[in-house]
Amino acid sequence: MAAKTSKNRRLIRAKAQSLVEYAVVIACIIAALLAMQHYLKRGLQGRLKVASDSISEEHYASDNIESETETKLTTKTEITQKEVAVKDGSGKEMTMPNYSNLPITGVETTVKAEEKTEKSGNERIGLKGF
Repeated sequence: MAAKTSKNRRLIRAKAQSLVEYAVVIACIIAALLAMQHYLKRGLQGRLKVASDSISEEHYASDNIESETETKLTTKTEITQKEVAVKDGSGKEMTMPNYSNLPITGVETTVKAEEKTEKSGNERIGLKGF
């Protein structure tokens, strides 16, 4: 009976050892997948982007866009000019020497400009005629 017990113990040990070996192999595989998780995600994201880009090129091609746009540009310009006396560096009005002290005058010009742009319209993306 002792022989049977030692034989049973060997079988149990062999089964336990193979179970531990399987557990170690599975743990190594899980560790490798966890280490490669970032690279696997990036690979899948890259494939997804390529697939979505190939689809979107057909739908968003420039010949598939219908557009109606109206642009309105309003410009308002105001120009004023007035005659002013020319002054020297000290602030004194300058005069013309040969014409009995007539003041030298110049023209001061002021320009005010306003510009307003309005755009309106619509754009439809898709197949023309649908």
